[in-house]
Amino acid sequence: MRRQADFSSDNDETGDEKEATSRYDSIAIVSPEDDTAIRENSGQVSVSVSVQPALSEAHQIVLYMDGTEAARSRSPIFQFSNVDRGTHTLAAAIVGSDGNEIIRSDSISFTLHRHSVQNPNNPNAPDSSGSSPTNPPSGGVNAPSPSGPTPTNPPRPAPQYTLDHSPVGIMPGRSGYMRRGISPLIGLHLAAYLCTAVQLLSVQIQLTDCNG
Repeated sequence: MRRQADFSSDNDETGDEKEATSRYDSIAIVSPEDDTAIRENSGQVSVSVSVQPALSEAHQIVLYMDGTEAARSRSPIFQFSNVDRGTHTLAAAIVGSDGNEIIRSDSISFTLHRHSVQNPNNPNAPDSSGSSPTNPPSGGVNAPSPSGPTPTNPPRPAPQYTLDHSPVGIMPGRSGYMRRGISPLIGLHLAAYLCTAVQLLSVQIQLTDCNG
């Protein structure tokens, strides 16, 4: 813990500045302890600062992480989240209402350990195939069933179609007999045509008898 150096003469220092400089006996970071290791996968770090005597209402605590101001508050407890893994330094200082630093603590260091995605001990780390508990492989339990043939879903034999080149004849069908090679639809058209022809022929014979 060190006090802010002041190179001005005693005659230039006001009474308020003298009181502010002399009112604090110490400031120190009590948590985390110096050179400690923290294992927190979410990167949360709690920092506690001790000030003796109590902080003045006009003053604030400034917390420095890795030499840069990280937070400023009247509360002696600071909460940080998503701190990068590795070794970091912490220091705290008290500043007056004019922003000038009054007293600063000694610097401490801590090392934060977080699970790496590539760490095999991490339960969410993917394996060599890229799958993980939250990202199952394509052939896992939750994978959709394949649409192609499988041992439990054998392929169906394709229907066999053959062309009948045999001469026209009579063969049994599903409803009686039909001519081989002639479509039932064509047979109906042929029957209708024959009926029409017979009717026309009958009318012509009647007309001939009348003229005779």
